[in-house]
Amino acid sequence: MNVGNVVRIADPRTKAHCWVLVVETANAKQFIGVMLVSLKPHSDRTVILQVGDHPFIQHETSVDYGSATVLVTSKLDSWVSSKRAALQQPMDPAVMHRIRHGVCDSTRTPNHVKAVMGCPVTNAPPIH
Repeated sequence: MNVGNVVRIADPRTKAHCWVLVVETANAKQFIGVMLVSLKPHSDRTVILQVGDHPFIQHETSVDYGSATVLVTSKLDSWVSSKRAALQQPMDPAVMHRIRHGVCDSTRTPNHVKAVMGCPVTNAPPIH
């Protein structure tokens, strides 16, 4: 697994989604991953991908920073071996740049992920 890989992961509770491996963590056995989802009115709009940004993208797609999480390399490898997950074409470097910067820019990114990425972390609740 490498930064920029796109992994389509099947979830028995929902349909399969693509995850983008954004950065390898300091222990080198984990990645921060973000899920790609169809753009809906309630979606995170920090980074919106368009047709042409990646072959998997068929319509406007949101990078769901609220789903950002640590993905363990050995688990990803196991899922690929068992066909629960499949590697897709890697993300274009220019698109990866936008996705990576969105981790810090999104108000929905979990604080523990922002900390791993070196983003400023705020514990204050959002102002409404």
